[in-house]
Amino acid sequence: MAAAWDDMATVGRVARAHGNHGEVIVDPETDFPEERYKPGSVVFIARNDAIEPLTITSARFHRGRPIIGVEGVDTMTAAEALAGPSCGSKQRRCSRSRRARFISTI
Repeated sequence: MAAAWDDMATVGRVARAHGNHGEVIVDPETDFPEERYKPGSVVFIARNDAIEPLTITSARFHRGRPIIGVEGVDTMTAAEALAGPSCGSKQRRCSRSRRARFISTI
């Protein structure tokens, strides 16, 4: 496996395909969606008993949800196959104020 799922922070869930160019809508579960979902970032999904990296090629936001393009996914059918799993990130922390606390640290 590329990385242990339990060591990752959950940063969202792939909700569904968007359009016919292989983009997906993500339901973010992070306070830092602009940092997590930007071109060049990598998130992971767990499916078929494996952890798969998804490299983000494009990102825009609509009504607070990221719509992302993923490397190697360029059809609606391929995007639909991504729907459902949670997205994880190896980077457990993002930049934040010194006084902010994560639920996992309380």
